[in-house]
Amino acid sequence: MNRYKLYLESYGEIDEMRVVGDRNKDHVIAFGQNVYMMDGESDADDYVKIIDDLNSYSHKNFDYDDFSMGDLDEFQQELIEKVPDVLIGTINGSKLNMTHYDTFKLDPKSSILAKKVVKALNLSGIIYDEDMNGSETTVPASRIKGTIPNTGYHGTTTEYLREILRVGIRPSRKESNWKKQNIIHPDKIFFSTQIGMAQGHSVMTAKKQGGFPMIIEFEIPDKSKIIADYDVETSTGKPETYVHKHEYPHGKPLKTRPRGVSQEYGVYGYQGSIPPKFIETIHVALEDPDDVYGLDQYTEYDASDIDELLRELYPDEYYEDDYEEE
Repeated sequence: MNRYKLYLESYGEIDEMRVVGDRNKDHVIAFGQNVYMMDGESDADDYVKIIDDLNSYSHKNFDYDDFSMGDLDEFQQELIEKVPDVLIGTINGSKLNMTHYDTFKLDPKSSILAKKVVKALNLSGIIYDEDMNGSETTVPASRIKGTIPNTGYHGTTTEYLREILRVGIRPSRKESNWKKQNIIHPDKIFFSTQIGMAQGHSVMTAKKQGGFPMIIEFEIPDKSKIIADYDVETSTGKPETYVHKHEYPHGKPLKTRPRGVSQEYGVYGYQGSIPPKFIETIHVALEDPDDVYGLDQYTEYDASDIDELLRELYPDEYYEDDYEEE
């Protein structure tokens, strides 16, 4: 039995989700096997029910005073902060307007939880903020598949463009975000199936390393090499692929697998490299990274446009690049 099938069984993919509460209410809270319908008029018993069910789902007993019982907005924010895989949203017609408060947010395309909620509530799609500028994107129900998409995005800087064109996206010791914790990943790269998530990394990397924010869009060569993202694995407290010390800001984690939570968020590690032949599009924001917020500031370059991009980046030293795709 492969790892993905084991995850599906542990996460309850086979089971239908149960809708708790009045379907006419417009706020949605979902985790485990339940979809809770709430609104500003929900009474104390509704909040108590969610906390009780959360304690059955998690490895830790939360106290009622850990949450703002009765204030729906604060309650939802506290849930997201304490629970790594919870879906929060508001019904908007036939769609769910998904809310997030943290750095990570569910990827509607790959999230099994999102797929199950859409089915349970008979929704036509999910609306969510895709980029750093809060631009809304609608994902129709037909694209909410609960599986890892074929396309990935890697956020970086144009400082590495010519190297990437020659050898692809490769692991690097010097670029580890966790060097201070003595965590290195000489055989791993990191990517997202959410272009907006990769955008954030492109801006951060350009600020640190120089150059312009750049997103590499690529076909995932081998999904069997996908592993959990480091930050996600740390949040779940299960060291399956990395050696590190865990910190639990809110106690022990939920009953779930790190790779499964990575799929919920659409952020992953990858064991190995992405050869140049798998690169499909390069997105570049030719602006100061401090001024980059929306994906509309990025220009797309495919294989036929690479010379044009190099001329823009290196007008004084441009020459025909002699890279070869592997």
